[in-house]
Amino acid sequence: MNILIGDKIRELRKLHGITQEQLAEAIGISFQAVSKWENHIALPDITLVPALANYFGVTCDELFGMNLMEAKAQISSLCAEAAKYRECDPEKSRAILEEGLKRYPDNDILLNNLLYVIDYSRDPDKTIGLASHLIDKTDSREVRYDALRFLAYAYRCKGDTGSAVAALEQIPKSISQNFPSWHLCRQEKKNTMRLKSKNGFHLRCCCR
Repeated sequence: MNILIGDKIRELRKLHGITQEQLAEAIGISFQAVSKWENHIALPDITLVPALANYFGVTCDELFGMNLMEAKAQISSLCAEAAKYRECDPEKSRAILEEGLKRYPDNDILLNNLLYVIDYSRDPDKTIGLASHLIDKTDSREVRYDALRFLAYAYRCKGDTGSAVAALEQIPKSISQNFPSWHLCRQEKKNTMRLKSKNGFHLRCCCR
């Protein structure tokens, strides 16, 4: 039971994009207590269970035995639907993802997919803000490295080569093979710029 409820609290917290500090403040405890639950050091006081369930919008039974596969499947479905329109109708793709974020606020996977439909050449600051947020909050190395890639694109389009290279150098060289492409370009004609970091990455980004 200790492991189960601690894992469920962590999974629910991550799913909704909530920090330990935010959860602790909402139910009137210390964030250290939340950390102990999630690390299987302690259990929540039984009197806190209804508050926790109410906060996450689940029943007490679900809190103790909830299967998050359905929520994860819904997020995957939203991302797959949005991906269909990335090139032909990026605004529609973006709308699908933003609607998903209303149901699953600050979800890493939805935010990561959103980076693909924000035009970093037209609005590099928007991309920089979102990518930086993801880099700071995510526990997923894949999401973090992808966000760093987009951060480099956006900084390069702003003419800030130093920051673009600094972003690239935070990605292990071997990771580049895990991305489908290090070259991302929309249908519009743009100037292609090349960038090389000290760790050997060659980045091609398309900027207006």
